Amino acid sequence: MIKVAICDDSVQLASKVEEIVLQYQSLPFDTEVFTNPLELLTYMKEHHVEVFILDIEMPEMSGIELAMEIRKINQQALIIFQTSHTEFMREAFRVHTFDYLNKPVTKEKMFDILERVEKFLDMDVFTFSFNKKNYSIRYSTIIYFEKQLARIFIHTIDEEEEELVTRLYMSELMEKLNSSFVQISRSHVVNISFIQEIGKGQVVLKSGAVLPMGRTFEAQAREKILARLVGDL
Repeated sequence: MIKVAICDDSVQLASKVEEIVLQYQSLPFDTEVFTNPLELLTYMKEHHVEVFILDIEMPEMSGIELAMEIRKINQQALIIFQTSHTEFMREAFRVHTFDYLNKPVTKEKMFDILERVEKFLDMDVFTFSFNKKNYSIRYSTIIYFEKQLARIFIHTIDEEEEELVTRLYMSELMEKLNSSFVQISRSHVVNISFIQEIGKGQVVLKSGAVLPMGRTFEAQAREKILARLVGDL
C-alpha cells in the first residue's frame, strides 16, 4: 500500500480529496486525513508516508512551512500542493514540490497528477530474483541492505511475512541502486533518507538501529551523506 497523507484545515475539502484519491484504481492507496499540520507531523514519527497532498493556506501553519518540516524527516516523499493562488508557487517549489493543484480540486485534475505519481513510482523500483521468483519493491521503502556470506538481506519499512533476500555481489548491487543509497561498509548499503545521525565509525538510523561504518568507506560515505542531507534542506 502507498501511504498518502492529506492535510487541509477544511474537513469537507480534505474528505473530498480523499474520496477522489481512493477512486483512482491503478495504485493501492492508503489515505490518512489531517486538519491540523501538527497532528500530521506527530503521525510521521511513527509512520512512513510516501505522498503528501497539502493545502497551502492553513491557520496553524502554512502548507509550505509544513512541507519544510516534512523535508527534515522525509526527503523522498512526493509533495503535492493545492491552492487558489499561484503566487505561492515559486516558494512552494523550493521544497522540491512534485506538483500542485489549482482549486477547486476535481477528479480530472487529481487523476492527471496521480498518473504522474504512478509513472514516477514505476521508475522508483528495485527488481531482483531469488529462488526462481521475481520481486519488485520501491527504493523509497528500502532502509538498508545487509550482506551475509553469499546473500544480501533487504530491510524495508514494511513488515513482510516473507524474508527478502537476493544473491548479488556488492558491486552489482551498487550498479542497480540510485543516488539515495551509500555503501558504509563491506556488508551494508544504506538509504540516506533513513539516517538519523552519523557517529564515529557508525550510522544511527531513524528506527534506532546502529550500523557499523567501515574505515575504508567512512570518508566517502560521510561526504555523500552530508551532501545529500544538506542539499535536501
